[in-house]
Amino acid sequence: MLFAAWVFGGFLGSMVFPDSVLVGGRETLAGKVGCSVAILAIALIIRRYILRSFGLALVCLAATEIIALFIVMSFSGLTTLTLTDVRFNGWWVYALTWNVVTAFLIGTTAGHFWDRRAANQTLQATAAAPRS
Repeated sequence: MLFAAWVFGGFLGSMVFPDSVLVGGRETLAGKVGCSVAILAIALIIRRYILRSFGLALVCLAATEIIALFIVMSFSGLTTLTLTDVRFNGWWVYALTWNVVTAFLIGTTAGHFWDRRAANQTLQATAAAPRS
């Protein structure tokens, strides 16, 4: 779901504002913002309705970042675990996904608080209901 949101958000952002400035010489600002908004929305939905724990959502993010690392490694051709290769591939993963991580953490945190608030309101409504 995160990859689909990233692709869809980047595509939609680039289509809406096709002539926006380049960020780091690779991505348009509109594409980067579109990706961030889509990831934020999907992270909110994932945490609220699918993943019932904050820790499990973080595991989902870590798995996505590891997959992104493998994708970068396959494109760079640097697959050994030497310090130079790890630093190069790590830099590319950071450059491509720093906004995804930030948006995911914000969305997951908002989904966590939304879930807690809904649970507390349900408990209060149940406690206030007359027993029959």
